[in-house]
Amino acid sequence: MSVDIAKAIFRNLAIEGASLSQSLLNTLVITYLRTAQDTIKRYNDDAAINGLFFDRHQETIAVEAFPRAIQIAGKEFNDDPLYSIINR
Repeated sequence: MSVDIAKAIFRNLAIEGASLSQSLLNTLVITYLRTAQDTIKRYNDDAAINGLFFDRHQETIAVEAFPRAIQIAGKEFNDDPLYSIINR
């Protein structure tokens, strides 16, 4: 499902005139990972301060799955960008 969501976002960006180069997709993946890792740390710290349970391991697994979906969606989109726009 995350691949389909990413492709829909890429399609909408392309319709608006954005160019989705491989370097942009690489930057997106790196930026997402860094932001997600920072957010996990913040949520973990908040949970610890408030005496709440936070499963950092499970959150990390979920965060690490999404960049792969972005890469797959980016490859599929760049392999056939017109398909994504014409068959919406």
